[in-house]
Formats: sequence, structure tokens, C-alpha cells
Amino acid sequence: MHLKSITVQNFRRLKNCNIDLNLEKSIFVGANNSGKTSATHLLYRFLGDTKSKFTIHDFSSDCWAIFDAIGNSADEPAIDDIPKITLDLWFDVSATDLHRVLDLLPSLDWEETPIGARIEFCVKDVVILISNYRAAKATAVAKSDENYHPWPKSLTDYLLRNINEEFGIKYFVLDHTQFDAQLNQVAGYTPLELGNETDRNGGKILKSIIKVDVLNAQRHLSDYTLGRSEDLSKRINKFYERNLRQKEDNFEALRALDNSEKELTAHLSEVFEPTLQSLNNLAGYPGFQDPKLLIKAALNSENIAAQTKLHYSLSDEPDSLALPDQYNGLGFKNLIFMVIEILDFHARWMDDKENRAPLHLIIIEEPEVHLHAQLQQVFIKQIQKVIMSSEETNAFVSQLIITTHSPHIIYESGFEPIRYFRRETANTHQTTKILNLSTFYDNSKPKTRDFLQQYMKLTHCDLFFADAAILVEGNVERLLLPLMIQKSAPDLNTCYISVIEVGGAFAHIFKSLINFLGLTTLIITDIDSIYPVSSPLAEIHPAGAEQKAAEKAVIDPEVAGDEPVVVKEVIAAPNDDDDDDDFDYEEENEDEDEPVGEEVAEKPLRGKCPSQIEACITSNQTLIKWLPKLQLVSELFAANEQKRTQLADEKGNALVHVCYQSQQSVTWEGETAECAGRTIEESFALENLAWTQNILRKKLRLRVITNANNRTLTEVRERLFERINISDFNKTDFALALMMENLADWNVPEYIDTGLKWLQRSIVKLPPPAPLSPPPAELVVEPKPVPAE
Repeated sequence: MHLKSITVQNFRRLKNCNIDLNLEKSIFVGANNSGKTSATHLLYRFLGDTKSKFTIHDFSSDCWAIFDAIGNSADEPAIDDIPKITLDLWFDVSATDLHRVLDLLPSLDWEETPIGARIEFCVKDVVILISNYRAAKATAVAKSDENYHPWPKSLTDYLLRNINEEFGIKYFVLDHTQFDAQLNQVAGYTPLELGNETDRNGGKILKSIIKVDVLNAQRHLSDYTLGRSEDLSKRINKFYERNLRQKEDNFEALRALDNSEKELTAHLSEVFEPTLQSLNNLAGYPGFQDPKLLIKAALNSENIAAQTKLHYSLSDEPDSLALPDQYNGLGFKNLIFMVIEILDFHARWMDDKENRAPLHLIIIEEPEVHLHAQLQQVFIKQIQKVIMSSEETNAFVSQLIITTHSPHIIYESGFEPIRYFRRETANTHQTTKILNLSTFYDNSKPKTRDFLQQYMKLTHCDLFFADAAILVEGNVERLLLPLMIQKSAPDLNTCYISVIEVGGAFAHIFKSLINFLGLTTLIITDIDSIYPVSSPLAEIHPAGAEQKAAEKAVIDPEVAGDEPVVVKEVIAAPNDDDDDDDFDYEEENEDEDEPVGEEVAEKPLRGKCPSQIEACITSNQTLIKWLPKLQLVSELFAANEQKRTQLADEKGNALVHVCYQSQQSVTWEGETAECAGRTIEESFALENLAWTQNILRKKLRLRVITNANNRTLTEVRERLFERINISDFNKTDFALALMMENLADWNVPEYIDTGLKWLQRSIVKLPPPAPLSPPPAELVVEPKPVPAE
């Protein structure tokens, strides 16, 4: 038996959300203020801490207008018109555990479908609510004047004070047959109220089925003893008092305490004997009727445990130096604290043998606090073992819900337990949509899925916590992007942007994941022009004959060997949507053997070429298979912004824009021409041509002229192409050298500048422009008289 899913309605930004839960642990991830904590708080408020009170601010923001509209209407509302906070619980129960949930069966015709229960925070009596509000409003109107309107101004204002008097919690049994596949209730169905015909109310029934404990993110561990900080020794003492074997049952411990008590009494009697004798010598004391004063030690297990302190030994020797717990680091103390708390939760649940709920749900908020990456990974791998017990059987199960902002935690678990909270806006109201990544896992092709999991684990990618993503070509873009953002789109610094270095050959593999997450994404890539198939390299461009090696254009645009390389030609179909997330080099059947004794038709790989070569094509698979789905470089240059943008839609596509090199006017020594680089380094050199050719910029390694400066623009362009694309040009050295230059001296390549500004417009809420001040009144200048001669 386990909690299969929950559905939340009208609670904060969780307007209508269904969350599927994993059998063992579910990991809630998402950007800040996406609703992760709201989901766990509602579970605990309904099923754990019944003392917590709701407020009007717990309702989704669109409910406030509904309350006010009802309050302002003269009509009598129905009970279903009043908004309510709802939590639906769906349990997966086997036939052997059916006796534990008999109260939740909607009928005797159960056919092993999920069993459901609903908890509502709803109005107690709509007639009384409206009557009380109108009476309070009438009194307020009578006392108001033009400058002041007493409470309540609206029904929302009235409920701000009286929500818990007018609203209460109700419990219902749900029939799974009255819900669709997305667990939306069918029209006309009215659930049965839980607990009306039994001796227990609905709350007790549900708590007999599921127990909820929460380990909050604010654990108040500190190196200081002031304020709300708490030391581990106190937590261990509390854990002892509640859970560990009591010493009254341990006769060896009792004998040791008794002997210690006798020895301590003898010692105290000897020490205090002079004092007691002095008291006896006082006149009239002690008298015949006065008791004699004695000193006796009193030891018990509770007092001993209260004095127990946790220490950290500095070596394995028995008498080695040990430090108190407050002298250890916050990370290790946090780890110990969490383990103790979780063991405490688990032990109390296991010890309640008479009323133990078959399901124990433990919620852990942000376990990564103060923990370095390795401890985070150890924690998530070992936490399930911590709560295992020899007494636990299939009839008693523990489930975990973990909220986190740590990529180290989520990628240690893979995609399947991740539940992604995506922020959305509906009619100006903030809402959340929750995505189950096990669905993505099941529907993705195995090699694509495995590649994404491995890549994101090895790079600790923070994609799930970002406001937007930028997929970049390589290390140069990744290093220079912060500087370019500062120059072109500084407002992006207020957002959380995940920068992922994937290259043009692999960026399109992220398409399915980006679309699934609905994450606004900018792709910064290279046009990677190569010679067309029908043209020999030497005939099209003289530089082609001088290449040391042809490039593996389709497999890896950056690889060039010392010898010419030949492979089977693999050209992706530009509009082949069925293979959007395939690796290009996997299109051949790996299971088929090469024919023996027969030569396989082979062609030389097309090499790199300048982007202005006629009929040249791109080897960049992102441009071919994702956006703009074109292969001719001339068509890529002609593609407008609409062609290079994928709009978000109801089919599941995210808002995505691709930017790559475009033709720009370049001037050199009075000569101007339209030029486009093949890579970021070439584009940067062309668009900062005079600056990069200065002898002071020698460290950039983009200078291709001599001091005589007798090169034409065409010659400079060709030499830049050869320097960057054919020779052993170190791209990382170029990026590091540029980082040391004055930021104001150089220009961001136009295609990156345009892309960053697009992303800024898409995700940053910029303030409206200030209204233009009226033009000054036109000045009338009287002509001066011409003096007479």
C-alpha cells in the first residue's frame, strides 16, 4: 500500500494540480516560489498538524475576486459557489491490505482501483456566512464617511478575520470510477461524506491510514548558543526520552546506578559532615521532635540522560581528545540532525503498535542546507536505508517526499522520482503546473534518455531550477556569456539562467526535455558552413586544398585529424520530425555486419568552408533538425525571427529561439562588404576588425596583418578563416585573453546581441517606459534689425 497521487485545488498558487508520487521517494524540484513548499505544507496541515489555522491568503489569488463578487451580489449564493481548498488522496491498495481501508470503500463492488479520500476546507453554512457578513457590512456603512470605511470593506476583508469561524474541515470518500484519466471529477458527482455513520470522524479515520511527519528546512543549527539555535546533544536526549530502551527494564544499568548512588552518598556525607554538625550544635535544634538532617545522592536514568553530551573524537584512541558537538561544522551537524529526526519519526511510528498507520509519509525540506556536494549525494542514496526496519513488512510502508534546489540530489536519483513544478501565469494570476518526469522517462528513446541523464549528472546541470536556459556551442560562449549579458541584456542578471554547453551536434537532443519542461530557451550556436556534396574542395575554394584534414562534419564539427578521413555519408533530413532526439551517427543499423569481400561506397567528408561560398550547407544538426530546419546557408541567412523561433503552444512546445551568425557590413581600410563568420571567434574578429588587428590585441591571436597593413578585406577575411578553422587555434586561450580586455572596447557579435535581447524581452518584466515629456514650446526669435550703413 502506498500513496499513489494527490490533487490540490485552490491552495496558494496550486490552483488545480495533480502530483503523482513514486513508490519510495518523490523529489519536488522547480524554481523559487513555484509551489513545492505549498504542496508539502497542505499535506501536513490536513494530516499532521491540526493546530495550524488557514487564512484568506491560503486561497489562490483568483478566489479573492470570487469572494468579493459574492459579497457584492444581492443574490443568495449556493454552497458550491464558495471557493474551497481541496486535497484529494489516492491510495494504491492491494487486496491483502483492503481491511485497513474499509472506511474508504465507496461501494462493495471494488475492483482493485485506487481508493480515494478528499479533505476540504470549506464554508460551514453559506446562509450564516452571508448573513454575518451583511450585518457587519451594514454596521460599517453606518459608521463610514467619505474619508474612512470601517471593517469590513468586502467579503475578503471580512474573512481575513473570521475565516476559521466561518469555514471548517470536512472529509469525503471518493469513487475512482467518477474521475477521468487525469483525475478530474466528472460533472454531477457528489462524494459521500466520511465518518457520518461511524464512531470516528473523518480526520481520525485518515490518520489511522497515513501518518505525516515533516523535517522543516529551517533547522536552526548554529555555531552559536544564542537565539533559536539548537545543539545536537539536546536532540539526542529528546530522542532517548521518546524512543530508546528505558533503563527501568535494564537491571544491569539499575545496579550500576544504585552502586553509584551509594558511593556518592558516602562521599557527600563525609564532605558535609562539619556543616551538619554545626547545625546540630545550634541551640534548640534539633529537638526531640525535629528530624535529623542527612545528605543523600539521588540518581535516575532521566537525569543521567539529560547530562549526556555528544562529542567528536579526534582519533580512534580510547583516551583521545574529544570536542563538544558545537565545535563541528554546520554541514556535518545538519546531517546528524536530519538522521536523528528521521529516526525519531520512524521510531515513534513503529512503537505505536496498537494504532500504527500502515503508511508513513516523511517530508524532508531542502536537505542540502549546509551540505557539500558529496554529502548531498550520500544522503539521498542512504536515506531510504535509514528508515528501514526489521519490523517493517509490506503491510507497513514508508514514503519520502523531498523538496530540493540541489542538482547533486536530483541527478543522483535519475529522472523517475522527479516532480517538476513549473510556474505559469493564467489571466494575471500565478499558478503552477506539475510535471512527472517518469512520464518523460517512459516516453523517451532509451539512448536519448540515457544521454540526458548522464550529461546532466556529470555536469551538475541546474536546468530544473532556472527561469530560462541558454544552450551554447562550446567553452568560448560559456566563458564569455556573462560579459556579453552585461553588455547586451543586463536585466537578465536578475533572473536565474541555466547555461548548458552542448554544441551544435548535440543541442537538438535536448529538444524533447526542453519542450517537456516548457522552459523558455535561447540557443546560441554556429552556422558551421561546409562544402556542398557536389563540389570538389579545391575547385570551390583554394583554401580547401590546403586543409590538413577534412572535417568530420556530421559527427563532430570541431574534429580534424592529421590525415584525410572517409566515412559513409550521413545527412539528416531537414524536416524529419520523427528523429528529433536521435543521435545522428545512430542511423545505421549497428546489428548488421559489413559485407565480407565487398567494398563499401565511401565519400570524403566535406570540409569547413567560408560561409559566403555558393551553395554551401551547414553541418549543425540543431539548425537542421530543430530550428529553423534548414540546411542551405543562404536560406539560414534569409530566415527571419519568426522562422527561427518556436512558439509555446498547447501541444507541449516551449518558447525557443535560435541565433547564429548573420551577414554584417564589415569595413576595412575604406572597403566595405557583407560578411558572416563561421564560428563565434570569426564573427567576433569581423565585427571588431580594426580593434582585433591592432598590435595591442596580439594575445587574442586574431591578428592576421603585418605592420605594413597591405591586405585587402577579402585577404583579411580568408586569413581569419584559415587561422580559426584550419590551424591549431586555441579557442579557450582566445576567450581568456578577451576576458582581460576592457569591456567597453569591443562589441558583442550581432547574432548573440540580438538573441540575448530576445531572451530579455521574453522573461524579464521590464517597467513600462516613462512617458515622454512634452516638447518645449517653440521659440520665436525675432530677427535683428540690420544696422544702417
